Amino acid sequence: MHNKVYISLGSNLGDKISNIKKAIELINNNSGNVISIAPLYSSEPWGFESTENFLNTAIEIETKLNPFELIKTLQIIEKELGRIKNDDLTYSNRTIDLDIVFFNSKIINNKILKIPHPHLYNRRFVLLPLSQIAHDFIDPLTNKSIHKLLNECSDTSELEVTN
Repeated sequence: MHNKVYISLGSNLGDKISNIKKAIELINNNSGNVISIAPLYSSEPWGFESTENFLNTAIEIETKLNPFELIKTLQIIEKELGRIKNDDLTYSNRTIDLDIVFFNSKIINNKILKIPHPHLYNRRFVLLPLSQIAHDFIDPLTNKSIHKLLNECSDTSELEVTN
């Protein structure tokens, strides 16, 4: 069985476009088939101060992996692309950030994994790209479409489409 998964990608260090392209290629080669890719959006850092803006996008993949296998694979890709995780869980600059936003319509809430991603409702940089590829997808927690979640999002940060 193929699972439909939406992943949020972000980068604000190094060659951001290249980081995202490499991550998508590695996901396609190691996790499942990339079905669609949202446009790239530029946004200011969220939750911390930095002079480096982020590039964000979202992708839809089909995978045979289960959620726990997929998160392990994504963490390996992050490490391969130079991501250094903070032990103190604070936000910081990063070469790549890969988050599972939705995995089919599963709800998972444990120490290893939380799906739907718990912060997606407050992050325009997640919802706007996601709305470009999953406009009508229904969030299993709120029973609202991505489009509706984006319209209700309290985050007012400006996002700019980039090439």
